[in-house]
Amino acid sequence: VLSNITVTYHKNFSDLKDCNEEFHLSVFAGDSRDVCQKETFSGRVKTFAQTSNFKPPKECVQPTVDDLTDEERTRPLQVGEIRLGRINEEVKQVTFRMIWAESGEDVAEGKVDWGDLMWEFEQGEDAEQGTKAQTVEIDLVCESRDVFDEEYLVYLRAQVSFENSVDKQCKEIEQSERFFSEDAPGQVFYQGMERFVTWDNASTAFTADTFDLYIEYPDLKPYAGVSERSEDSNPRLLACDIQRSSVGITIMVDFPNHLASQKCVACQLYAQDKDGNKVLSHRFLVCQTWLLTDMEMMYASFCKM
Repeated sequence: VLSNITVTYHKNFSDLKDCNEEFHLSVFAGDSRDVCQKETFSGRVKTFAQTSNFKPPKECVQPTVDDLTDEERTRPLQVGEIRLGRINEEVKQVTFRMIWAESGEDVAEGKVDWGDLMWEFEQGEDAEQGTKAQTVEIDLVCESRDVFDEEYLVYLRAQVSFENSVDKQCKEIEQSERFFSEDAPGQVFYQGMERFVTWDNASTAFTADTFDLYIEYPDLKPYAGVSERSEDSNPRLLACDIQRSSVGITIMVDFPNHLASQKCVACQLYAQDKDGNKVLSHRFLVCQTWLLTDMEMMYASFCKM
């Protein structure tokens, strides 16, 4: 989710042909805009988004704007929010294109890695750079110097957040209350995967030097299994006596045995100290996968027919 989007125009923006025409932005997560647009219009996924038309301010289409600051050449984009996702983890980049509204021709393009968006989500306010928390910046560059002979045409700034269309209860935790890192809300993990759980040593949300790590299924009733480490326990102990200074720990992502009929389940990690104080991670989904034992059982059933 990208919100509070602004466009900053280059001081020589007037050198662009038809610079006073209307433009719009198209954003897509995939190799092809046409494919992403088709997927989105089918209603199956949302990997494409497009803004309404906008027009550069008259100050930026005048021949001389050298005396204008970046702030004076910046305008908010009246689009509310841009929402899109990626169809699988093989999609590594999100592409932004600025397009002439009338002709439909591409003007400039910029790309940002999905991992960089997740990293920016965890960044705080930078007073020195004048950027707010969770802000990403994307330069849009013309493909040919013949079109615009500068390092960029415009650059975008937007506030980054994440959500999950399957888990409606997935909400962003306030930055001051976060302890875990690489923990954007709504991530999807598959049964059998390894996940490296890491945290911010400088976080003031949780101050314990030693803690236990648990996983819980917040939408299910608490249930005590044979032991805290039982796969069916909710919550379930993953590791104990973890040293805060170790910075991270690798866990195996499991799927509860008693939920075998479900395709996915919402999960949450939490760290707890000896006094019972705890801090939560963002919610994430674990999806059930076919295991080798399942395939063997299906094959055996087929051979028995």
